[in-house]
Amino acid sequence: MRTGSVDMALVSLLQRTPETQLESTDTLLLEEMAFLEEELARAHAAGAEDKAKRVDKLLQNLRDRMRESIKNVETAMQSLSQEVEWVAYRDEKTGQLYYFNPLTGQTQWERPSDNPQLPPGWTEHVSSGKKFYYNRETKQSSFSLPAQ
Repeated sequence: MRTGSVDMALVSLLQRTPETQLESTDTLLLEEMAFLEEELARAHAAGAEDKAKRVDKLLQNLRDRMRESIKNVETAMQSLSQEVEWVAYRDEKTGQLYYFNPLTGQTQWERPSDNPQLPPGWTEHVSSGKKFYYNRETKQSSFSLPAQ
């Protein structure tokens, strides 16, 4: 569960595109790419084809690293968006906390359980940023919380 102010920061983060995240987190990769592109142009201009091939290979490696970085940012953002189950807000009139679940649209005054009780035999797991439940005895799995 997150408080309203933390939630607003998270919403801001989630609204950023992977490209924006790339700019803020991988500035060095972008600078390195610009440098290598200049080196490649100089090598071609000087007729140094061996050097141009080496620089081009470095550029391709760098592009691969940037694609991987974008993929990592997308995965992290997806994971963050799935972690926010309940957000706490303060009612302006009463001053009381109430809780909102952006995934279901549910609102309630009672604090939701951070760790719901699982029926016997069930365990909680996360795969690819998605929560699921597994029962070792029955070999069943479920993306929704199993009933008691």
